[in-house]
Amino acid sequence: MPARNIKSVHHVDTPARGADLAPYVDAGKYSAHHQDSIAILRPWFAKTQEQEDIYVAAGFPAAGITRFLSEWFDAWLQHSAEGLREMVTDDIVWAEPVFGHRETRARQVDFDMYNIAFKWAPDCAFYPRGVEAQHLCYFDFTDGVVRITLPWLMVARGRVTPRTVKVFGVDRYVLVRDAADENWLVQRIDSEFDLSIMAGQLIPFFPIRGLNESLVYAAVKVATRIAPSLRSNHIRPLVWDNQ
Repeated sequence: MPARNIKSVHHVDTPARGADLAPYVDAGKYSAHHQDSIAILRPWFAKTQEQEDIYVAAGFPAAGITRFLSEWFDAWLQHSAEGLREMVTDDIVWAEPVFGHRETRARQVDFDMYNIAFKWAPDCAFYPRGVEAQHLCYFDFTDGVVRITLPWLMVARGRVTPRTVKVFGVDRYVLVRDAADENWLVQRIDSEFDLSIMAGQLIPFFPIRGLNESLVYAAVKVATRIAPSLRSNHIRPLVWDNQ
């Protein structure tokens, strides 16, 4: 897929707001595993724009964050390592589980890794996780630093993997204004996602997508009956205990 020059659209001032800022996705090019995520793009961006408007009206420096997120997701959907580079600062750092959450100072090789991943998984796509309140961005402006927290979903199938993998995660971005044009750039990314669940989904015949809740609860109940001292005796009943 040809690289997209994200900067070329950074300067375009259109009346599009909210849902109209959602990146265009040709749903017909993607498997059924992607369709629910593609369907939520427009309502998610509409709600994110509503959030931005609330913060701007309250005097916080949030103007343009929804448009930034539109271009950010679009660069991932375009599989454009060059486009992603144009949306980060020259001194960007990040930390993620792949490297044990050690702080990484980004270099050319990091974007080469992204490019390799795009070629290995041609349908790889990142999406907002959902349109429910817990899946929207969190905005933070403490100490004059602009931060957003973004819950996301990655859907991908490698060229030689047995099935499509879905990975849930959360990114925390520090944003700064580009000195040249005042658009947002990412200065720092802290990512959280479960590598074990991602790897478990690639097991050929018995994929692991997480522990079975019923089996875990049953095992705990058996353990507390065998050894009553394991039970927490002073917990007030919860609503779900009676269902």
